[in-house]
Amino acid sequence: MTFYDVLREHRFVYERKTNQDYPKVFDSHLGYEIVWVTSGVLEVVLKNHLYRVKPGHMLVFNALTMHKFHVIEPPYERHLIHFLPSVVPEGAHALLEPLERLAYPNHLVDLPGEQERLAELFGRIGREYVADEWQRKIALQLYLQELLLLISRQLRNSPGRQWTAAPQTARDKLVGQVLLLLHERYREPLSLDLMAEALHVSKYYLCHFFKREMGTTVQAYMKQIRVNEAKTLLLHTAYPIHLISDQVGFQTSSHFIRSFKDLTGFTPEQFRRR
Repeated sequence: MTFYDVLREHRFVYERKTNQDYPKVFDSHLGYEIVWVTSGVLEVVLKNHLYRVKPGHMLVFNALTMHKFHVIEPPYERHLIHFLPSVVPEGAHALLEPLERLAYPNHLVDLPGEQERLAELFGRIGREYVADEWQRKIALQLYLQELLLLISRQLRNSPGRQWTAAPQTARDKLVGQVLLLLHERYREPLSLDLMAEALHVSKYYLCHFFKREMGTTVQAYMKQIRVNEAKTLLLHTAYPIHLISDQVGFQTSSHFIRSFKDLTGFTPEQFRRR
């Protein structure tokens, strides 16, 4: 059973990671992610924003946002919770409201006075997740609600707090500029020549820089943006497939369907039904 099958069935996945076996490509899926780093430093790309996540920081984001992790200062440890909103009981849905209103780049949460409480809470989640105890699912729901309460209070108390990767090196700035350009103009037939001209670099440098820093080509990343935007339209609208294909920048519906299946394993219609 894949991670996505587990998430769909149980609506909650917990992982503790200490190695560097992280995905080499960008990911996106339903629900939310909570990432708490306890050692090492992660660089996280979220759409067109860079975050440097240090020990004690917690990153919270809508998992449909294209994201990728990269360890820049090992050894590291991070705790990840992936959950679907439906795992939170109806009476506690107010805890999700601050998450639903998240705006870039207000994703990184700092809870300096709560680190011991977080360690205890994540410890309970980790032990419960692998146990076969009575009312295990209810216990995990309760622990998740306690965690969401901490996060939601922090987001409500500091709505304007913004965090980005620091320091802003020339490399960081160019990565951000390339990502911003791609995410702003993915609907257009944007060529490498036009991109290089807009960024004031050579096409050769742009291709090699992006491949080195992001682990994929510009064209492959652009296709992933379009497919990812299509996921949102498939989930939240009743638009026909040909209209979604056009809105996200594909030249033909057949190319859209083929690209969507290559990246997700499903046709657009299958994804919408699931």
